[in-house]
Formats: sequence, C-alpha cells, structure tokens
Amino acid sequence: MSFGNVCVNMTARTVTKNNLPVLLSLREFDLLAALCAHKNKAVAKEKLLSEVWGAFSMVEPATLTVHIRWLREKLEDDPAKPVWIKTVYKVGYLLEAAE
Repeated sequence: MSFGNVCVNMTARTVTKNNLPVLLSLREFDLLAALCAHKNKAVAKEKLLSEVWGAFSMVEPATLTVHIRWLREKLEDDPAKPVWIKTVYKVGYLLEAAE
C-alpha cells in the first residue's frame, strides 16, 4: 500500500519514504497496519488499542497518542500539520490515502 511518498509492504513488514527505509518499532508498524486496513475511515481509539495492543491489555489511551506522534514524525513531511495520519475529533484517527 502506498500513500504520498510512503510505501508500506505488509508481507515484509517494511516501510519506505522517498525510497529510503523507515525504521519502525513492532507496535508502530502494527499501528500503521491497522490504520492501513481501515484507510480513509475514522478508527476509534478503543478499536486501535484493541487491535494493536490486544483486547484485554491495560494500555493507557495516552500510549496510542504517543505512538501516533512517533508515526507522524517518521512519515509526515511536517508532523505538526499531518497530511496522511489525521486526528478525528472525539473519535480517533484516520489514514487518508488515495484509492
């Protein structure tokens, strides 16, 4: 899957930006994969926490926020003004990618 200058290979679990490898932690990749699976749809924070950390994990919602910030820092050209990984107010997050 690709969006902008980012390419995500789900099978190899690799990510490139401008054809250069992007090093992601296991959780960061799992979070990106979950967003890719629901691209162009707002995903509730609770759903992301369940999909990435497990349904019965006791992870604080702030952990998700931090991981989103790290993804933006690695993938967005300007993390302060994200183009792809967007916050959906009072819902969760959205990966906006062309079809």
